Amino acid sequence: MGTSRQGKITGCILVVMGKISEGARFGLEPGRIYLDWNATAPLRASAREAWLEAGAVGWANANSLHREGRIAAEFLTRARETFASTTGTSPGEWVFTSGATESIHAAILGCAAARPTRRRIVTSLGEHAVVRSVLAGLEGQGWEIVRVGLGPDGAWSAQEVLDASHPETTGMVSLIWASNETGAVSEVEEVAKELRRRRIPLHLDAVQVPGRIPFGLSVVPATFASLSGHKFGAPKGVGALFIRRAAPWTRWMAGGEQERGRRGGTSNVAGIHSMATALAEAVVADVSAWNPLRDDFESRVLARVPGSHRVGGGVRLPQTSALRFDGVESSALLLRLDDLGIAVSSGSACTSGRTDPSPVLLGMGLTSGQAHQTIRVSFGDGTIPSDLDLLLDRLVQEVPALRGS
Repeated sequence: MGTSRQGKITGCILVVMGKISEGARFGLEPGRIYLDWNATAPLRASAREAWLEAGAVGWANANSLHREGRIAAEFLTRARETFASTTGTSPGEWVFTSGATESIHAAILGCAAARPTRRRIVTSLGEHAVVRSVLAGLEGQGWEIVRVGLGPDGAWSAQEVLDASHPETTGMVSLIWASNETGAVSEVEEVAKELRRRRIPLHLDAVQVPGRIPFGLSVVPATFASLSGHKFGAPKGVGALFIRRAAPWTRWMAGGEQERGRRGGTSNVAGIHSMATALAEAVVADVSAWNPLRDDFESRVLARVPGSHRVGGGVRLPQTSALRFDGVESSALLLRLDDLGIAVSSGSACTSGRTDPSPVLLGMGLTSGQAHQTIRVSFGDGTIPSDLDLLLDRLVQEVPALRGS
């Protein structure tokens, strides 16, 4: 990032701090439009209130035996009950973490440690960077990592996953449920049921699921599932890991005896209470208007912007669009849109700033050049149709201009 742009951003921070009013949508600077919900969702008002409540009353260490500690522990008990009731699970099957990164490490490494003689792990080319990194580490230690491919729609093949999953050798399967980059939703239910029949543990990266598509772990009998609170309107720095009762798993990190001995570290009571509140609100939200809104936006982009393409298709998250524009670098388009007041993304925020093309897009069959031409638009329950209307108008104007330059 150039010095001039750094200075501009620093100046914006100072200006915005004085501009945002209590009633501003998402706390945005007036005139800004936020369409990057897959990277992080704005904090829900209910989650903010819950965080303040627990911070004021449940501030003590939840593992302490005194009255203040018991008050804090009660917030954790209620949060576990909320997670259980909203997902069709049991309260004791949830471990609270610092976010999805920790949850993913814990699920994969904990299961691998519990099944050291089955050194084959099946995954896909569509995984998040964290899963790719953890599995690459195990591969370097001699584990066999089988990566099934993606279809043009961005989903992995259920049959390919099952064909690669042999009960005698496979220690676990780790798959993304819904892609953070393209929104592709893969067929997890039947895979989960068959793997359960074969007694092969299944870990699901379910980070993008809550509040967007049905999230029931009784219907989808996965062994592990990783969540991150800030994806559905909770604060950053708090997440959860589902560990089904009797799962082959051992704690992956040494430390204290919090979370019933499964995870060390003082519990983030306020964050966990806020996350449970956000989850309960997200899973009952009415998202019926999202698919039509997304589809209408995409059809208008394809009609009005020459050389534009939808990336992926099939079953997708209802509020995610991946779009590609011939001859236009996504980074240049994103910076131009940002200058015009619109926040979108080029894919996974965890890989922003890197020049490597997205492995997910390459796995779908795109060339390196095409991957660099792809942006992601994602919205949420505070988005209004005029936000997408304005983005469309800007794309109509800026895409040809960037090609000309």
